[in-house]
Amino acid sequence: RYSLQYEKANVLFNLGALLSQLAVLTSRDSAEGLRRSAVLFQQAAGTYEQVRELLHVHTADAATSDLSSDSLAMLSTLLLAQAQQ
Repeated sequence: RYSLQYEKANVLFNLGALLSQLAVLTSRDSAEGLRRSAVLFQQAAGTYEQVRELLHVHTADAATSDLSSDSLAMLSTLLLAQAQQ
Protein backbone atom coordinates (compact mmCIF):
# COMPACT_ATOMS: atom_id res chain seq x y z
CA ARG A 1 0.00 0.00 0.00
CA TYR A 2 1.57 3.25 -1.15
CA SER A 3 0.43 6.78 -0.64
CA LEU A 4 1.84 10.26 -0.44
CA GLN A 5 1.95 10.02 3.38
CA TYR A 6 3.96 6.79 3.13
CA GLU A 7 6.43 8.46 0.76
CA LYS A 8 6.75 11.46 3.11
CA ALA A 9 7.38 9.09 6.00
CA ASN A 10 10.12 7.31 4.06
CA VAL A 11 11.84 10.55 3.10
CA LEU A 12 11.74 11.75 6.72
CA PHE A 13 12.99 8.36 7.93
CA ASN A 14 15.97 8.60 5.57
CA LEU A 15 16.62 12.18 6.69
CA GLY A 16 16.74 10.95 10.29
CA ALA A 17 19.23 8.27 9.27
CA LEU A 18 21.37 10.86 7.49
CA LEU A 19 21.34 13.22 10.48
CA SER A 20 22.35 10.43 12.84
CA GLN A 21 25.17 9.39 10.49
CA LEU A 22 26.42 12.98 10.35
CA ALA A 23 26.34 13.07 14.16
CA VAL A 24 28.45 9.92 14.33
CA LEU A 25 30.96 11.30 11.84
CA THR A 26 31.28 14.66 13.59
CA SER A 27 34.57 15.02 15.42
CA ARG A 28 33.97 15.16 19.16
CA ASP A 29 37.49 16.26 20.04
CA SER A 30 36.35 19.77 20.93
CA ALA A 31 33.47 21.36 22.80
CA GLU A 32 32.07 22.67 19.51
CA GLY A 33 32.23 19.19 17.96
CA LEU A 34 30.45 17.67 20.95
CA ARG A 35 27.75 20.34 20.76
CA ARG A 36 27.29 19.87 17.01
CA SER A 37 27.08 16.09 17.38
CA ALA A 38 24.47 16.39 20.16
CA VAL A 39 22.39 18.81 18.07
CA LEU A 40 22.46 16.43 15.10
CA PHE A 41 21.38 13.49 17.28
CA GLN A 42 18.54 15.61 18.67
CA GLN A 43 17.47 16.64 15.18
CA ALA A 44 17.48 13.01 14.07
CA ALA A 45 15.34 12.06 17.09
CA GLY A 46 12.91 14.85 16.25
CA THR A 47 12.70 13.64 12.67
CA TYR A 48 11.70 10.16 13.83
CA GLU A 49 9.09 11.72 16.11
CA GLN A 50 7.70 13.59 13.09
CA VAL A 51 7.44 10.31 11.19
CA ARG A 52 5.69 8.75 14.17
CA GLU A 53 3.17 11.60 14.36
CA LEU A 54 2.60 11.53 10.60
CA LEU A 55 1.90 7.81 10.61
CA HIS A 56 -0.17 8.01 13.78
CA VAL A 57 -2.72 9.98 11.78
CA HIS A 58 -2.35 7.64 8.79
CA THR A 59 -1.93 4.27 10.54
CA ALA A 60 -2.75 2.27 7.41
CA ASP A 61 0.40 3.67 5.78
CA ALA A 62 2.75 2.17 8.38
CA ALA A 63 3.19 -0.97 6.31
CA THR A 64 6.64 -2.03 7.51
CA SER A 65 8.00 -2.81 10.96
CA ASP A 66 10.60 -0.03 10.81
CA LEU A 67 7.76 2.48 10.53
CA SER A 68 5.79 1.07 13.45
CA SER A 69 5.10 3.45 16.32
CA ASP A 70 7.17 1.34 18.73
CA SER A 71 10.19 1.20 16.40
CA LEU A 72 10.11 4.94 15.79
CA ALA A 73 9.78 5.66 19.51
CA MET A 74 12.76 3.40 20.21
CA LEU A 75 14.88 5.13 17.55
CA SER A 76 13.98 8.56 18.88
CA THR A 77 14.77 7.57 22.48
CA LEU A 78 18.03 5.92 21.46
CA LEU A 79 19.18 9.03 19.58
CA LEU A 80 18.28 11.31 22.49
CA ALA A 81 20.32 9.06 24.78
CA GLN A 82 23.21 9.18 22.34
CA ALA A 83 23.02 12.97 22.31
CA GLN A 84 23.62 12.99 26.07
CA GLN A 85 26.77 10.87 25.94
